[in-house]
Amino acid sequence: SPIELFLSTRGRVDIFRDGRLISSGFYEAGNQLIDSKRLPNGAYLIDIVVTDDSGTTRTEQQLFVKSALLPPPDAPQWFVEAGQVRLRAQEDVLPEDINANLLRSVYRWRQKDWLGFGAASAITDDQFLGELSSNVYTNWSELGGELYSSSQGGWGWGVRGSARWQKTNFSVSSQRNFQDDSDFVVDAAYPLIPQDRWLYSAQASRPLFRNGLASLSHTRSGSDPGMNSRRNTLTYSYNQFIGNGKALTYRGELSDIDGDQRIMLSLQFRATSRHWNNTAQLDWVDSELNETEGAAATVATAWRDQDIFVDDIELGASARIDDDIQSLNLNGRHQSQYGSGRAELSVSDTDYSSTQQYLLGYDTSIVVDEQSRVSMGSPLPGQSAVVLDLEGAEGAIIDVYSDGQRQFSARGGSRVPMTLQPYQQYEVSIKDRGTQMLKYDNDSVSTSLYVGDVDSLDFQASKINVLVSRLYIIENVCSEVTNECYQIPMPLRSAAISGTEGIVFSDSEGYFQGEVSTATTQLLSDIEGEPCYIDLSALEASNGVMRSGRLYCSTSAQLEQEKLKQEQEQEQEQEVIEPEDSTLTNDERADSTLNDQSD
Repeated sequence: SPIELFLSTRGRVDIFRDGRLISSGFYEAGNQLIDSKRLPNGAYLIDIVVTDDSGTTRTEQQLFVKSALLPPPDAPQWFVEAGQVRLRAQEDVLPEDINANLLRSVYRWRQKDWLGFGAASAITDDQFLGELSSNVYTNWSELGGELYSSSQGGWGWGVRGSARWQKTNFSVSSQRNFQDDSDFVVDAAYPLIPQDRWLYSAQASRPLFRNGLASLSHTRSGSDPGMNSRRNTLTYSYNQFIGNGKALTYRGELSDIDGDQRIMLSLQFRATSRHWNNTAQLDWVDSELNETEGAAATVATAWRDQDIFVDDIELGASARIDDDIQSLNLNGRHQSQYGSGRAELSVSDTDYSSTQQYLLGYDTSIVVDEQSRVSMGSPLPGQSAVVLDLEGAEGAIIDVYSDGQRQFSARGGSRVPMTLQPYQQYEVSIKDRGTQMLKYDNDSVSTSLYVGDVDSLDFQASKINVLVSRLYIIENVCSEVTNECYQIPMPLRSAAISGTEGIVFSDSEGYFQGEVSTATTQLLSDIEGEPCYIDLSALEASNGVMRSGRLYCSTSAQLEQEKLKQEQEQEQEQEVIEPEDSTLTNDERADSTLNDQSD
């Protein structure tokens, strides 16, 4: 269920579950769809705390639902969990024990390709709750619902669905709780249905004119005891592209919130380039609510490194001014294979006060594969993961892709995890940035992931060199006149060479070029059907390139003959000549020589 908020000014939005902060971020003024990718799956109440530039806070509570309700074919999904219920408090480090035990279980299965069912239960020390649910999918609609009841008389139901007709999209959602027995709710440590609550919402949107979009939404929510809320909103936006990375956006909104009306008009100019994204916006608000009215101006700029660095870095600044508040905001984001970090600072001034707010955060993941090997990292949110084996690519910088979209850059030499959302099939690939000459055993790998899955893709990488040379063979040529034979090197023309990465042939003059692994010391070809061998052990690489003016392809017989010749030369070098007696005079040496000759 989407989290949509209206912000009269730029502010920080904090989301709490049971008193625990689970999401935080800064958002601009206007209707904003809050990022919920990092929120955990389930159905639970969330407290949304909005802190604007003046330091004023307001809190909204709503039911949040996030779940993949249709299991994969022939793979039912289930879980059982048990533990003690603890209540969190903002001022305490550890949650408070309320002496309540809880056992929960869920079993879901797919009956047909388009139909799924589920059964769930929850048990405390003195209460039981059961639930039945179903989901139906067609090529133009989705529909789901559940019915649940507790042993203390509480019960409820929920229905949600979406459909599209031509270019129009519709969505509806409703949920109704009827609380348990009121006396039991007061006495129980942890009632499963603590209060009456209802939520009804509907939305429709359709493209209007060439680059315009119109949407209409209605929401009603409330609880007993608690506040009730009703919201109706009509919105239209239109994009006008000027060219050269520039565009204008016109937006108008008419809202009715609990009987109070609001009118908002805005004009935004955007200019983008390779590294920069600049915006200037004018807003005007006329409202019966207790919020800032009149005109406001906002300017913002953002810079992205765009492959200048290995990690992704983004820096931004914005300023806003209206009749009551002047604010300045600075933000930065750093994303690498190890995780994602962010920092934001907001300073605002009014006629009465000055406010400073800041936010520091870092997200990462711990992944354990099927062999119990632990890896840490990944800037992406997800409940499943793949682990890429890049241990053979030490010193290289590698871009990691999912379905053709670059996710982050990794340094070779280790196992790199990438967390992803479950219930999808992904095409994972890697690409070397050119810092090293590398060869991978796979260009891309397909994988399907479910909750908790960790798939080791084993992208084995090995370093390669480019070999440039001319190939020769030794031919024996004999003279018919003198009957003497000579060994003459001749180019080996149009020969297939194996042992390289891919198919390599020498040309009509014996020249060839190919890629070889750094561990390769020998290549193979043939001479008139007889195999011959090319020795690379003496070659050295310079910047990934091995050059040699001549390489010889020798048969086994030639190699044996060469080996025998080398052994004979080594034996001759090892022969010891008896040294002359240095004590003899020159005359004595001469007499000795003459005597030797006469003998």
